[in-house]
Amino acid sequence: IAAKVADPSWLIRIQAADILEKMGESALEYLKKNIVEGSSDDRFHSIKIIQKIMKDKAFTTVRDFLNLDDTETKIMLLSALAEQDDETVFNLLCDSLTEPNYLVQRHAANLLIHYGNSVAPKIAAAFTRTQNGTTRYWFIDALSAFDTREAFFVQAEIFAAASKRQKIQILRSINNSGEEDIDRLRMLFLINALSDEGYSVRNAAFNQLAKFVHLKVDFDSREKGLDEALAMIRETGLEQRDNEQVKELIRSNDCASAMARIACGGIMNSAAQASRQAQAAGGVSQIAGQQAYQGAGHQEVQAGQAAAVQHSYQLHETREYAMSIEEILRQAVEKKASDIHFATDYPPTFRINGHIEFQEYLQTLEAPHIRHLAYQVLNPHARHAFEISQELDTSFEIKGLARFRVNMYMDMRGIGMVFRVIPYEIPDLDTLGVPAIIKTLAQKQKGLVLVTGPTGSGKSTTLASMLNYINKNRKSHIITIEDPVEFVHKPIQSKVTQRELNTSTRSFAGALRSSLREDPDIILVGEMRDLETIEMAITAAETGHLVLSTVHTSSAANTIDRLIDAFPADKHSQVRAALTEGLIAVVAQSLVPKKSGGMIAAFEIMTMTSAIGNLIKEGKTTQIKDYMLAGKQYGMQILDDSLAELMSRDEITFEEAMAASYNKDDFKKRYGSSQNTQPAAASGRAGGNFKPVADDDSLYG
Repeated sequence: IAAKVADPSWLIRIQAADILEKMGESALEYLKKNIVEGSSDDRFHSIKIIQKIMKDKAFTTVRDFLNLDDTETKIMLLSALAEQDDETVFNLLCDSLTEPNYLVQRHAANLLIHYGNSVAPKIAAAFTRTQNGTTRYWFIDALSAFDTREAFFVQAEIFAAASKRQKIQILRSINNSGEEDIDRLRMLFLINALSDEGYSVRNAAFNQLAKFVHLKVDFDSREKGLDEALAMIRETGLEQRDNEQVKELIRSNDCASAMARIACGGIMNSAAQASRQAQAAGGVSQIAGQQAYQGAGHQEVQAGQAAAVQHSYQLHETREYAMSIEEILRQAVEKKASDIHFATDYPPTFRINGHIEFQEYLQTLEAPHIRHLAYQVLNPHARHAFEISQELDTSFEIKGLARFRVNMYMDMRGIGMVFRVIPYEIPDLDTLGVPAIIKTLAQKQKGLVLVTGPTGSGKSTTLASMLNYINKNRKSHIITIEDPVEFVHKPIQSKVTQRELNTSTRSFAGALRSSLREDPDIILVGEMRDLETIEMAITAAETGHLVLSTVHTSSAANTIDRLIDAFPADKHSQVRAALTEGLIAVVAQSLVPKKSGGMIAAFEIMTMTSAIGNLIKEGKTTQIKDYMLAGKQYGMQILDDSLAELMSRDEITFEEAMAASYNKDDFKKRYGSSQNTQPAAASGRAGGNFKPVADDDSLYG
């Protein structure tokens, strides 16, 4: 029976778990054996069953297994134990912050974060008890993630006991929350740190204070003390009319002297008093400043209205441009542009290697020019539709050159257009350099595969390449529903039916519903835009079809949350269960500039396992990334590891990798130099044995 806890059939899994739970402690021997010898899914389900059998005694039952030399098992055990909110588990998580393996450290920290504000006082006490730099780092990281009033008070409390490096970490987490009373205290806290004895701490405090109120000023001298720093802020801040908050503080003569006397442990009462003094001193000036700002704002509105009137006569006028739309697009393709922009008061603009480049040798466009160019693309029916809706997605083709996805819109000056270049030739998956798991996903008979990423990240190209692979290797019926049709697929081994929104169908959901009666094997839905489309796509995946689609999200966990949040709250549990059964993978991708020119894709991949499925069912999507880190044997990888691999192949720079990473601090710790680019879980070096860098002013000076 214990061997069936991870059976592919959910019905058998439930029955096995039910029998073992009824057996009680007599089943523990077999469940423990699963933890030691079983697969990842065996371990996960066995731990969950032990929890149900032993309840509050589960901690003592499974704690010994934390000594196993297996990262994934440790992560699972910590997740299971963390469901008990007691002092013993809190201490265990604190101990796990010093694990040799970085992934276990970070997962323990994430579990502390999951507890929320309730553990902030415990963290304060634990911080003062330990001198371990790694543990303290993760405590500060957790408090920063809370980003609440209570967490800030704890940060202020522990500041005096922190090392220079830890103080800097605290200061860099102090951000503007938009809550006036707490932001006053945070600003006073930053000003207080300007009198710290360490230059690197003063530097961090000054730069964070400037960032707090959006001042463009640098702390560029080691000799500057509190008075000089405040003078710099005063001089810069008073030049900016929108910084009323900082002006209240720096105009108060009492502010600097009051802050010089504040000790971190007593900041709350002193800061509140200083805040009241500053408010009283700056009140009259604040009113005057607001009036001046409102006056300037009124003038800007009037100017904008005049400009709108001046341009309104042009909105329906056409005037011939020096070049035809075809000539401009040919130049763009020759320059290997990915996108071509047309907007009033700009010349035609190309995106090349990810960067916008104005084609200044071309004539600046006026509104009548753009309307004339647009009419070369649209037929009379499409023109009428655009005039009514004032926005339109369509496609355009220049025979022998390329196809283009076209978006047209109206702004205050007239028509705007963006053309996306769609080459005739569909690249192979091997040419794109995608991970091997992508081919495996294309071979699946059923399930939902989502390709996600921001606009312009290459989602359409990846999906087209997957369909092309299927077309070459399977005898099947492929239906695509797109807005508009981008890549045109010719039949190879498969029959391909391509439908376009507003041309051959009225909606994604309607076409998807109809497609289920058209004997499809594979269905591509251009975008999961609305609730009905999402619901139909999940249903299609559950009923034996391979469904491919896109979502505009940045990561796997965000994608799950986006899909669930599209539904009413009372349906969330039902949708979670449906995703667990229907979703087979999320592929998140980003395009990164190559050293040699051009762009290259970096991928984050989540595949559905029992462990991931249970996290989705239980609403613990914040933990998905940790399981992905430990799930390489299932084809999973996080974006950072993909970026590191591209660095190791000398395809991209460390700076570009950092810019593309979701968590830049995390990336810097794991791959802190261009030499150290082996993925942590694979090498055991970059992330496997993370140690904080010793305090050193040179690191921040």
